[in-house]
Amino acid sequence: MNDQAEHGPVDVTFVSGRERGFRYPPQISQAALDHRLAVVQHTHVSGWPDMVFDQTLWQAICEFLRLQGIGQVLVGNKDEDLGKHEVALPEFLADQDRLPDEDRAPPGLLVVRSGGRLRLCVVTEYWADVGGPDRYHDSYTYSVFSGFDLTGALPAFLRERSAGRWVIADEVTRATP
Repeated sequence: MNDQAEHGPVDVTFVSGRERGFRYPPQISQAALDHRLAVVQHTHVSGWPDMVFDQTLWQAICEFLRLQGIGQVLVGNKDEDLGKHEVALPEFLADQDRLPDEDRAPPGLLVVRSGGRLRLCVVTEYWADVGGPDRYHDSYTYSVFSGFDLTGALPAFLRERSAGRWVIADEVTRATP
């Protein structure tokens, strides 16, 4: 579901740094993508009975990746697809647009590659499906891994794009080391 008029604004928070115990594809460390900024899209919206996937937020993250100008944005269904089963973003979006809203969900993986080299990676954590630990429970968490710090740029980009659609946290929380 992604129609704000139907469900109201979605809460978005941020967590910077790696969480202890989370396992991400080893290619992320191998590519020296040492910075993690999690964009936490809470799936509970007051007064709405169903969990919410805000596709417009996810697409804004895609647009942010594209605007970095450092390579092609590709999509994988799950994090195990990293380097194996990646498709171009426009192809994925065309397939997604053919689905009814209620069948849409974020893919497991977004990557930016240049010359075959991994430059950015977003791993979706589906805490909406299993509840999840504090800070992440009932969310789609998009862990953005990069070789540079995005704690200023990505939240600012999403604030600029929000137009009241999202309630975006003013602060970025530090992960528990």
